[in-house]
Amino acid sequence: MPSLTIVDNLLYPRDKLIIKFSGDNVKEICNIIRPILEKVLQVEAKDTYERILKWDSTDNPRSFYNEWTTNKEEDKWTVYSFKIIAQGKQDVNTNKGNVTIEIYGWLKTSYDYSNFIQRLFWSFYNKFFYYKRRRAYLERGRSLVFEVRDAFMNALKIPKLEERE
Repeated sequence: MPSLTIVDNLLYPRDKLIIKFSGDNVKEICNIIRPILEKVLQVEAKDTYERILKWDSTDNPRSFYNEWTTNKEEDKWTVYSFKIIAQGKQDVNTNKGNVTIEIYGWLKTSYDYSNFIQRLFWSFYNKFFYYKRRRAYLERGRSLVFEVRDAFMNALKIPKLEERE
């Protein structure tokens, strides 16, 4: 069945949020991604997926790449999609290293239809009735992305900009 899909970037005009950190045991970030996503976004473990986990144990410092995705449903037609990428290097002897965390977020709305009349109805409905609700979802999603960023910064003990001054 065809569908009409509208996708908005939660961080527009940016593509992603980036956190860079250097310190001890940076590979432990791979273990705290799932709990952070579950707590902040209030999603269940079954909705959070570790898509990619790569370790290069042949070199020193050891490099790693970890990618997580999760979806949070807002209503019947709209869902938030988040992707977290953590990549870095950690020295085997000193456990010191660096990590870069990238946070992506999208708002996806999808309407299924079976003929052109339904498609016109969904286009009309979206433009005149659902638009304000989607704008509210967009603002809420944007704040969720920044809450996820703040949770990572707290876990890594990185002070916020206001606290640095």
